[in-house]
Amino acid sequence: MKKSHEETIEGYMKVNNTQSAESERAELSIIMEYLPKMPSKEETESFIREIISLHLAENGTISIKDMGRILPKVKEKYPLVDGKLVKDIILSHQQ
Repeated sequence: MKKSHEETIEGYMKVNNTQSAESERAELSIIMEYLPKMPSKEETESFIREIISLHLAENGTISIKDMGRILPKVKEKYPLVDGKLVKDIILSHQQ
């Protein structure tokens, strides 16, 4: 939701429609008050690495195919986590 509003604002700015961009910014600021607060990227990455380490300890290996097992565990704690971030960290741990 936040991302789509930011993209809309960017689009308005590209065509110099500042009034619509400001209106969209105001709407986004109201929405942000109700969204859960996102943890820092470092905190999220640390937790993902912890889940991967547990998976490695249990299975001895990790691949992108394991994302289906890892992502739900991460989303349990961080429901708004970016799946691409999880995927990139998994790929960096492949052996």
